[in-house]
Amino acid sequence: MMVSNIFRRIQLIKLVKDDNLFFNSLLFKAIMFFTLFPALISCQKKPPKNALELTQKEKSHVIIINNSTELPTQIKSDRNFQNLTYHEDLLVYGNDTVQTKGNNYQYIYLSNKNTFVDTLLISKGDTIVLDISNTGITYKNDIQEEPQKLFNSIKTISNPDTDSLFSIFYIIDYKHKLNIHSDFNRSEIYPVHFNSKRYSSNPEELTTLLELMESDYENQLNYIDYLIKEQKIEVEYGTLLKYRFKQIFFEKLIKLYSVSKNKNILKLATSDVFVNNDLLNDPFAETIIGFYLLNGVLKGEKSNSRSSVFFDYKKAYDIIPNPERIDLNDHLIKYLKFLCLENMIEQGEGFESINKRYSDFKNTYLDSSFNNYLEKRYLVDFEKLKKLEDDISLISLDRKIKYFDALKEQLKGKLIFIDFWASWCGPCRKAMPDSKNLISFFKEEKDIVFIYLSIDKDYEKWKNASYSEELELYKHNYLIVNLDRSSFLKEIGLKEIPRYVLFNKEGRLSHINAPGPQGEELKSLILKELKQQTSK
Repeated sequence: MMVSNIFRRIQLIKLVKDDNLFFNSLLFKAIMFFTLFPALISCQKKPPKNALELTQKEKSHVIIINNSTELPTQIKSDRNFQNLTYHEDLLVYGNDTVQTKGNNYQYIYLSNKNTFVDTLLISKGDTIVLDISNTGITYKNDIQEEPQKLFNSIKTISNPDTDSLFSIFYIIDYKHKLNIHSDFNRSEIYPVHFNSKRYSSNPEELTTLLELMESDYENQLNYIDYLIKEQKIEVEYGTLLKYRFKQIFFEKLIKLYSVSKNKNILKLATSDVFVNNDLLNDPFAETIIGFYLLNGVLKGEKSNSRSSVFFDYKKAYDIIPNPERIDLNDHLIKYLKFLCLENMIEQGEGFESINKRYSDFKNTYLDSSFNNYLEKRYLVDFEKLKKLEDDISLISLDRKIKYFDALKEQLKGKLIFIDFWASWCGPCRKAMPDSKNLISFFKEEKDIVFIYLSIDKDYEKWKNASYSEELELYKHNYLIVNLDRSSFLKEIGLKEIPRYVLFNKEGRLSHINAPGPQGEELKSLILKELKQQTSK
């Protein structure tokens, strides 16, 4: 059984009252980012082969990919926190066959750089044949229509006034579409705003809308229960559908809250309708937990200690369990603290703060699956490497450890050009084509080496960006492990990226702030350095 093309993800920008547009990045993260994590195995060509090893090996699905593009296909699935196993993003190049390992029923997410994310509901034994082109993803084999019809029939169990009222308060500006391309998918973003005039004159209409939305959700659950009771669908399938419709209800709520900041919406979104111990079984739980951490635990308070939007997940970690939610069990509290640690790392908290709470987490829960996940994805096990101050600790795509001083000694007699970058740095990524053109220009020159050093906190994001930029083709592409400790990085004042430095053939720093690869200035500088070194 399989459902294709169920949900096409459309992201929205918040339009604030002064009509200025901005990205609410953490809300966007809570809504969109949390749900996309892979759980798959493939016989692929370029990326790592062991995408995931799960214990339920008998529950397999097969995806046959015919890819006419040069772009990798990304396949993701939702994280299972009852059986959290570290897994890497699956990138499939060219034509390939992928065998997934997971539950009898699960959602998977497919895309490449030029396509929207396609969401499939697949069941045990499904074989899917995909044709992937630069214009999108199509399905060659016959797609069973019954599951799609079932989903649509459940979705239509709603009061006609619900959608009309929602569109009155949550207004989307379709005239100002923004196309966004990330490493492995594209999306469309629209400005949105709240109809404050309508709310001022008819505040009871918003209350009515919330009541209708809650009533629609309850009726949809009741219908799914009926289908299960009458044995029209399997219990596991019905349970997954319940979680999916809960997510749809919740995402509509937080869309409304993002533009209205209405207290009644917040109260419902952080109530036990959503925040309860059943989240441990919910494949979409991270959306709910992410919102609850920001708005239920931290009360939406932003930190003023940084220039960008920043939430104090240290504080959230320390005050959980929140007295207002003492009914949450230890397993869910562990889940909350785990996500706090992830967000601390994502936001670039200092090593001491992270290590203190990670040590507490590891000693409190003794859960090897959570600990292994954190250690492998975020490298929190490299404690000695992170504390190293008089060198730069590096890790390669194949997880081999190197030290910059040893690498520099190994390359003595050559010019060394270093590109400091990160997966999230737009200007860094924009300069990559020029960087590769520069490397191509000097490909016959044996006396210069180009090194890419990423300051990413997340190994997975760095790895994915490296493959997207084809940096796996270059010998010297590394992730910095001890960014906060390295005295050399402090000495050169590495506070902003992109940043470029150049070492001469003696291994001495000759240009602490070298020009970037765009234009001719860097090329001329390198040619000049090579000529000077040769004449000596």
